[in-house]
Amino acid sequence: MARLIRLLFSTLPLIFSILAFSFSIVSTTSREWSQQTTYSSQEKATNWTEDNALYTIYRSPFVLCSSYIVPSTTNSSDPSGNDDDPTDPIFAVNCTNFKPYGFAQTSCELAIAVTNDTYGQVGDARLCQQIHYAGNFAIAGSVFLGLGLLLTMGMFVATMHVVFPTRRKQNDAQQARADEDEAASKAAFTESTVHVEKHERRRRRFMVMSSINFVLVMFLVVGILLTVVAQFYGILAFIQSSVNNADFATKGGNKTQHGPWIQGRALSVYATLGWAFAGLAAVGALSAWRLPKWDRVL
Repeated sequence: MARLIRLLFSTLPLIFSILAFSFSIVSTTSREWSQQTTYSSQEKATNWTEDNALYTIYRSPFVLCSSYIVPSTTNSSDPSGNDDDPTDPIFAVNCTNFKPYGFAQTSCELAIAVTNDTYGQVGDARLCQQIHYAGNFAIAGSVFLGLGLLLTMGMFVATMHVVFPTRRKQNDAQQARADEDEAASKAAFTESTVHVEKHERRRRRFMVMSSINFVLVMFLVVGILLTVVAQFYGILAFIQSSVNNADFATKGGNKTQHGPWIQGRALSVYATLGWAFAGLAAVGALSAWRLPKWDRVL
């Protein structure tokens, strides 16, 4: 029973670490950091619902979406095209992926870097700085959470070997005990020597595993902090500093009007779940495995 309880306590941080790393990767690579929905000019703000939306565009540190009109199409319900308002075209959304670094290769560039703003990636220095910080901190957070996951897997495997030793180890242990008994029967001082050696092996194993657990927890904590900072810069960049945010003026020849930029699921949900599960993984690691005894280490 004690073995099963120890195995359960070792499994929980592994599960939480897997979830934390998964949500972190999904958040970093997702396009849904922020979104803006456009509605028909004939729709009042009271009717701005998902069913009445013409299209929704997204933006993230590495993805930039734009809309375009599908040629020779109308938003008419009549197959013949004869409708009371056949002038509203059908829109499509195209998203482009960008690199996290490189001159004129990122999703936000100064006008001096992009001569032909095909994708709408030109921004001012403040906006681009915040977007780059958000993306870089998100990548760094995923890296540290990934390192924490690797160490958690190592600790789980080590615990499995301790809780459920292999047949070879059991035979070796039995042979070692037999040798110890034989040695103890020959000389009294030999028993004391064997006891000291066994204690030393246990102490070294404890120091190694406890030190790994300390590094594991530190990786998770740093990953949490970096992810939170990435969310902070993401809100600044995509909500507070976005171009024409909270501007409900019409565009496109007074044919369409859009709502403000709001947080998407990647920024508000996936990233939060990432650092939340990382926190649970850190707590689980502290509960399942010990930390070094600093008074002896120092």
